[in-house]
Amino acid sequence: MQVPINTTMRAIILVKKRTLALFAGLSLSFGGLACQTTSPKKEDLTSRPELEKKLLESQMALVQNAVDSGHPEKAHALLRESLQKFPENPQLHNLMGLTQLALKNSKRALFHFEKSYQILPEIASGLNLSSALIDQGDYKRALIQLKTLIAEAKTKQYSYQERIYHNVGFTLLKLNKMRAAEKWFKMALEENPTFFPSHLELARIYLSQNRMAEANISLKRSHDYCLPCWEPIELLVGLYKTTHRYRDAHVLLVSYLKTPDLPEVSKNLGHKFLQEILSAEPTLSAKIPLPIRQSHSK
Repeated sequence: MQVPINTTMRAIILVKKRTLALFAGLSLSFGGLACQTTSPKKEDLTSRPELEKKLLESQMALVQNAVDSGHPEKAHALLRESLQKFPENPQLHNLMGLTQLALKNSKRALFHFEKSYQILPEIASGLNLSSALIDQGDYKRALIQLKTLIAEAKTKQYSYQERIYHNVGFTLLKLNKMRAAEKWFKMALEENPTFFPSHLELARIYLSQNRMAEANISLKRSHDYCLPCWEPIELLVGLYKTTHRYRDAHVLLVSYLKTPDLPEVSKNLGHKFLQEILSAEPTLSAKIPLPIRQSHSK
């Protein structure tokens, strides 16, 4: 699920039980609905509630497939039709919010996240609402929402409190409250040491404060817990370049480009950075061979 939504925003968005950091992106795709909207046969009319439930489930599956594969405009069309049939379904409103974010329509995304949370005040939809509020620049309301979620997480025994703590930290980061943001990102990592978005945000704080050793550790941990992610690689290579550690940058990039199933955009950026490193230190090519790029010619 990796087509960029908004690379300036790095709060957490949830799709079902999965976590999506907005800098990593969201993808959407579409499947035809015609076969799902045919009228029931006459003998089935007595079980119409069950048929409607199955129809909703099939439409939700199509929408979820849309969220996973890559065309937001088509997912939007599908969701509009589904919401006409099921206007009070919180999952559909949540998915429409995600789709609107992919379409860079954060104001409309906020509306649908609010609607989803109003119908069914679950922590996951409330977390998405907080991310939309951050995207709108309404940091005061985002913090109020997140404090509510922290209280709810304790009573509802929510297992993923690091996601809430991360969004608190990110909101404080947007308010330029670096010290407080650092505290909340560390709290997120106390809950879940493998939560790579918080490692990455800590690294950004450390880089801004010239705390290079700490930044190096946080970036490496962020990369370890999300091997295909480009952002930790980009920042690590930048850190190595500033200290003339070209060999370290070269080793890192060669290793990264061998990662299975890398998005094409990440491959291209990796090769671009690799060429820059080789231009700065040409002798490295003899020590570590360049990965062979696959030809796309037919």
